[in-house]
Amino acid sequence: MIDCVFSGQNLHSSDITSITVAGQIYNRSPYEFVYGINIPSVPATDLLPGLGSSWEDIFTLAINPAALASLTIPANLTPQQLAAYIIQSTSLFQTHQLPNGQYLGFNPGFVYNPATGRLGFAGQMSLNVESVLTQPITILHLVNGLPVIDPATGHYEMDTITWVDPSIISTLYQTSINPSPIEALAGLNVGAPSPLNPSLGYRLGGSGQFDIHAGSISLGNTYGILSCGVEDPQGGYDRYVNLASVTQSGGATVNVTVAGNLDMLTSTIAAIGGGDVNVTSTGGSMDLGSQELFNNPRQVGLGIFTSGSGNVNVTAFGDINIDGSRIATFNGGNVFIESLTGNVDAGSGGTTFNGVFVSYVDPITGAADFYAENVYGSGILANTLVDPALVPGSAITPGNITVKTPRGDIIASLGGIVQEALNGNIAGGPTIDLVAGTPPSGTIGQPGYSPGYVGNVDLGDSGVIGGTVNVTANGNITGLVISRQSSSVQAAQNFNGTVLSGGSASVTGGGTVSGTIIGVGGASVSGGSVSAEVLGQNVSVNGGASQSTLGTTATASTASQSAAQQSGNDSKQLANNDSNSDDDKKHKPKPSLSRHIKRVTVILPKAS
Repeated sequence: MIDCVFSGQNLHSSDITSITVAGQIYNRSPYEFVYGINIPSVPATDLLPGLGSSWEDIFTLAINPAALASLTIPANLTPQQLAAYIIQSTSLFQTHQLPNGQYLGFNPGFVYNPATGRLGFAGQMSLNVESVLTQPITILHLVNGLPVIDPATGHYEMDTITWVDPSIISTLYQTSINPSPIEALAGLNVGAPSPLNPSLGYRLGGSGQFDIHAGSISLGNTYGILSCGVEDPQGGYDRYVNLASVTQSGGATVNVTVAGNLDMLTSTIAAIGGGDVNVTSTGGSMDLGSQELFNNPRQVGLGIFTSGSGNVNVTAFGDINIDGSRIATFNGGNVFIESLTGNVDAGSGGTTFNGVFVSYVDPITGAADFYAENVYGSGILANTLVDPALVPGSAITPGNITVKTPRGDIIASLGGIVQEALNGNIAGGPTIDLVAGTPPSGTIGQPGYSPGYVGNVDLGDSGVIGGTVNVTANGNITGLVISRQSSSVQAAQNFNGTVLSGGSASVTGGGTVSGTIIGVGGASVSGGSVSAEVLGQNVSVNGGASQSTLGTTATASTASQSAAQQSGNDSKQLANNDSNSDDDKKHKPKPSLSRHIKRVTVILPKAS
């Protein structure tokens, strides 16, 4: 099923709408990529004042030498204005001045990830762009931001620079204007679609179930697979509002099953009106998308999620790579993720905000309604809405997060794993459980013995942040763990990182245990060799007698003391907040619907 769209409606809670494809569900991506590309920097002396070094500088600085040769320079320009005037007047990529005074050229559609060397182009490349970038590229030679005149010729000096090998540009040009192999096989004579005009995808209004089965799925340039309930967030023209009277119980559950791989580079699988989302690959892997490819985030962000209080369950035979996207619940549902034979990678992180849209039936009027907000966050998330009171029946605490890799690793070094009540609720209850690898079972040499599988947990600097946090690995555990309540970290091999727990902190390692461990309610640490700095009211190391290590000690590092001091400050703030009068709480302003949430505040309970 190639480059198709679908829109349907369920009229009863028992209805099942299904799409079954023995082969592929294929929608072409707007992006064509090449890999292993290194784009050199423009010489720093040739940058305009205030222009930072970037792979995109070529689009601001590239000029037409013939246009420069015939350019007439106004007599009233200051030396500081001269370079900008020349570049703007002879630009190959429409260099223009921004309101802040800086200059910027027009990027015709290139995207680049310096960390991975992935260079891509969005849509169909024009012949003019291909022609310009396969010729020598000329920029104005500057010294201290000023153009230089060659005394021998009397002309402005220019530099010829290397950007990307012309053969790479030609390859991107050809693949962008021609049909993909799958489209060609089907007799479709088309080029890459524009990322600015995504297709409808596959969506359903009403309750019940929305089941999709395929050999593999590539969602390409579509909005994705959506259970909309009673409101369609994009391009819907109120197509589902007529279902309000028959959708009182919430929207449909989404069940997506593929035998092979799932690829959703710039798409979504979500239930925004209630219902769960269950995504399973029985024999392949998943790549969930790259939010950084978008300059204008959609009203419904990328990834696999629910915003109508449903749960999210994602299981794959192979790797689950969240990339720059997310697996999330934004309204209190639980998150369960498991790779049966591979790794779960929380992704490369992202700085763009994610659109969260909730469709619901107003219990008073019986009419279709919606709520929308924007929040930051990539990786694995369990959140509440910013203001749950605005959506009837919404959760006030986030759901649980469970991640399992019985034969692989859990990697969260950039994307992170976060459980947070965006409404400010700090009540206990929610848990995060991370389990990597499988320990040996049975007796060596006896029937039924299994040597198990080594699995590591790499939490990096982004780390895991939540209520009660439990991390277990039949290998190493590294990185940052922050819990509002208690935390338990068990590594069959080594632990190296930071644990900050508002309750008790329990850390064990079969080998070395190093780093910083802070348990406001107490800390128990054991390992073959313990060099970690441990702070808490009641600290026990390798079964020794409990003692307090708070305050000034010879072994406490500056970082440990700072963390402990911050814990005390947060505890005092919590106590102050709790002592506010009811009148103060009643008059506390409500957050805006479009509030952007970008950081996590961890409030620890007051030490006894």
